[in-house]
Parts: sequence; C-alpha cells; structure tokens
Amino acid sequence: MISEEHYPLPERTQETLEHALLNTLAVFINNCQRKIRELIAISVILPGLVDPESGVIRYMPHIQVENWGLVEALEKQFHVTCFVGHDIRSLALAEHYFGASQDCEDSILVRVHRGTGAGIISNGRIFIGRNGNVGEIGHIQVEPLGERCHCGNFGCLETIAANAAIEQRVLNLLKQGYQSRVPLDDCTIKTICKAANRATVWPRKSLSMSVAIWAKRSPLLSTCLIRKKSSLPARSLKPIKSCCQL
Repeated sequence: MISEEHYPLPERTQETLEHALLNTLAVFINNCQRKIRELIAISVILPGLVDPESGVIRYMPHIQVENWGLVEALEKQFHVTCFVGHDIRSLALAEHYFGASQDCEDSILVRVHRGTGAGIISNGRIFIGRNGNVGEIGHIQVEPLGERCHCGNFGCLETIAANAAIEQRVLNLLKQGYQSRVPLDDCTIKTICKAANRATVWPRKSLSMSVAIWAKRSPLLSTCLIRKKSSLPARSLKPIKSCCQL
C-alpha cells in the first residue's frame, strides 16, 4: 500500500454522496501525485445491492438510491477505467488473495460491523448469484417478535449482531440500572470493548452473544470487535476460536 487516508462521508442522498465521493477522490489523487506515477484505475466498494457488471448501485442501506450509475460518473470525472463492488465480497476476495483463506478455494467471510453480511468465494471466484443479493444475510429474520430493522422487517439478524444492536442492548441495560464502567453518554463499541477487557461481566456477555451467533456457521469472521484479538477477552473469543479464523 502506497498511501492511506480516511475521509468522512456523512451525506444521506444519492446526489450529495456522489458529489462528496468524487471530490474526496480528487483530493486523495491530488495529495498522492508524487507517490503515484500513473493512475490506471479506480475501484469503489460499498454496501448494498451492487451490480459490478453494469457499474450500477441498486440499493444502499440508509441511503435511497435509484439505479445509481456510479461507474459512469467516475469515468466521466477521472477518465480512467473504474469499477464498483460490494464491500463484504471485496473483503472476502482480499482474504482469498492476501489473507486467512489464501489456501482455500471455497470460503465464507461474515462481516459484523455497522451491518451484517457475508462474502462467498467458490472455486476461487466471488459468488454473486443471479440477483446479486447472495450474502445479504443481515436481513434474514431470526426473531419474528424482535426489534424493527431499517429494512422495515422485524427481528432481522442485523438487529442482533451488528455494532448498533450491541450498543443499544448495552444502553438499555445501563438505563435499567446495571452497574458498569461504560458511561451512559459514551455507549459505543469502542467503550464497550474496553469495558469487556477490564472484566466487566455483562458487556462481555453482550459481545459474546452477538459474535458467537456465527461460531457454527462460518470459517472466517471479520468484525471490528475482534480485529485485534485484545479487543475481546479470551472468554468471549472461546466460543468462536474452535471454528472460525480470526
């Protein structure tokens, strides 16, 4: 990797997001001119229903898009070959080429972060499926009487095993009077993980309950909770260590 930079993209409409993304890419390219001899391609990965063949985004969580021709907009702006891809599938492919599943032709990467999803590698290639929605497991209903999901359904997996779900679960416990080192006004994943590392029992259980959902289902688990193994104590990781690569 030659250079890495991070930029916030808080926009919530297709038009404003496209404008911000193009501007951000232009700034990044300009900042890296001395490091990059020649720009030959641009690739953008993002969540939702992404058609890599047509370069069109059909759906994104939390942002309303309508057949967003992102590749066309990118190529018009930068005059190079451009690609779009699904974020979790791209992570699965990166693991296949460079990471934990290099020696495996068939693998599944389950991502638990802002949402929940999976990337499937079959015979060394990304498996997309006819409708392009393979791996959208976050909206499988697991609790019919559960919390309402942003998709409109109730009890989706994403309402149990995702950052926001864990944060909300811990926040509810705090409001009920549970004692913890997690402050009520800073109930974030980062703070919850720190509390779990300090042996605060119930935040650890909240994390374990969400992460261990995947213990029997996937050989490769990707989540900010265990990006560094120190982010969760050994007791929390125990249910998944036996069947998942971290």
